[in-house]
Amino acid sequence: SEFKNLVGKNGKIRKWYEVLKEGTETVVDRIFITGVAPITLDSMTSGFNISLNLTKDIDFNDMLGFSKQDVIYLMNKLEIKKQKQEELLPIIKQNYDGYIFSSEIKENFENYRMYNSNMTLYFLNKYITKNEIPDELVDVNILSDYGKIEGMMNLCKDIGKMDILEKIVAGEEISSKIIEKFNPEIAFGETELISLLYYLGYLTIVGRGFSELKLKVPNDVIKKIYIEYFMKYINEQAGFEEYKIDTESILEEIYIYGKIDKIVELSGKYLTNLSNRDFMRFEEKYVKLIFYTIAQMLGNIYVKSELEIGGKYSDLLILPNEEMDKRYGVLLEFKYIKQEDFDKDNGLLEQKQQEAKEQLQKYAQTEEFTKIPNLKMYSIVAIKDRLIFEEVLQSNL
Repeated sequence: SEFKNLVGKNGKIRKWYEVLKEGTETVVDRIFITGVAPITLDSMTSGFNISLNLTKDIDFNDMLGFSKQDVIYLMNKLEIKKQKQEELLPIIKQNYDGYIFSSEIKENFENYRMYNSNMTLYFLNKYITKNEIPDELVDVNILSDYGKIEGMMNLCKDIGKMDILEKIVAGEEISSKIIEKFNPEIAFGETELISLLYYLGYLTIVGRGFSELKLKVPNDVIKKIYIEYFMKYINEQAGFEEYKIDTESILEEIYIYGKIDKIVELSGKYLTNLSNRDFMRFEEKYVKLIFYTIAQMLGNIYVKSELEIGGKYSDLLILPNEEMDKRYGVLLEFKYIKQEDFDKDNGLLEQKQQEAKEQLQKYAQTEEFTKIPNLKMYSIVAIKDRLIFEEVLQSNL
């Protein structure tokens, strides 16, 4: 009702655009509007019907971001040496690149991806101030955006909205149509939610299906915002009030000893509490999602889910961001057994452990992993909310 009052016939927003429209007859030559969600546009265009929506026009795709060439130009202007640029570019790309604004793009998507200009400038400003990569790669003002995601999720009344969030956090693609305009009189459902996340830069286009677009999180910074919200959400569902993760001891255990006892213990607490509240639809995917979310919250660490290796996908890789020759990383492979199946056949545990062991040993022989100096591997088998893990040694084959 507050929104309708703002954009209604006598609302402040509508009145303002009516003034602008009248101004085009005398002093206003051209109007360019940015940062407006389509839900606002749809509600006031009857009072401002001289507009042309350029949001998805392919010719304007690169207007509000930096290309790779723009980033290199900036680094040259800042007199950053070429060798250093080669070190910085992958970090900038992983954290700030990935945006596509036009749904008219049919192919060669990588050629159209844009870097977030705000975050790129933040990084470069921090870098030239101290001549080193900043410890915090995310502007604190950006991180606080998880409240916006929560607000948008709350708009959606469909029961499937948490499925969308889980897919996003897990790094899976989402297929959907993109709505041109939103009508406040119509229920705000999954399609409206996905469209709004796209328009506001929280999802971006990664491909096209036959009738729908394929969308995904654009970069690590936006993924971290989702993860903060998801962690807040599962804390509430598990009954943890402001549960603080002891990131220092978990990282110390991984980095110094290559062990995962503490992160397994913490993940188990979440799974048990969620199970008691009949929240978790238990399967391998959700066990892995809890681990992934906790690992991402540790900070100062590289976390990769579903890393492609020789045509197959490893479950979870955790590596130090620096000093890889002195610190350990861990590769985890997950398996899941339903409680009723285990009750019928206890031998399933050993079977699943063996399957995970064979997969890990195959991964360890690939070029990607032979380059990692200190890597330990673990199989983790979940029987409902109970976790059994064991270290897997590399095969001599």
